Amino acid sequence: MKKIIILIVSLMATVGSYAQCDQQYKPFKEFNNDTIAYLYNDFEKRSECYRGKSIKNVMQDLELPILNYGWRAHGDTLAIISLHVLNINEGSANPLKDYYIFITVEPSLSMDKVTELNKIYPNENWTQEHCQLFQNLQVNSILFNPYMKDLMIKRQTWKYD
Repeated sequence: MKKIIILIVSLMATVGSYAQCDQQYKPFKEFNNDTIAYLYNDFEKRSECYRGKSIKNVMQDLELPILNYGWRAHGDTLAIISLHVLNINEGSANPLKDYYIFITVEPSLSMDKVTELNKIYPNENWTQEHCQLFQNLQVNSILFNPYMKDLMIKRQTWKYD
């Protein structure tokens, strides 16, 4: 009897977690090439839709090119990946005009592996090898930051006395 109850509760929890995603993904073209609206609505607002899924699911949905990435560690494991995404309206990459999405992940990937890969394939360019390393990480949340470029502009104009 206990096994049946545990099975029912597990099924309800699984169904409940998928039910939290009540917003449908919309293709980029439906946003009339508005990069901000696309990234905010399809990724940050739908963050719960990706919770518990792999980063591969995010990358399959992301219709804009990933240019490069950054990261934050929690102890000796990877905790956050920031993806630098091309602002398609600009035509070419520009860190001051492109956008960033931040994916917090279950800390399961050793930073040693990230460091080793970056020695061969620096994170300044997104490669298939980066995709393969990160694709199975489990997503906790996704945040979109259209203001990263504003911070970068401020950094360039700061004066040090």
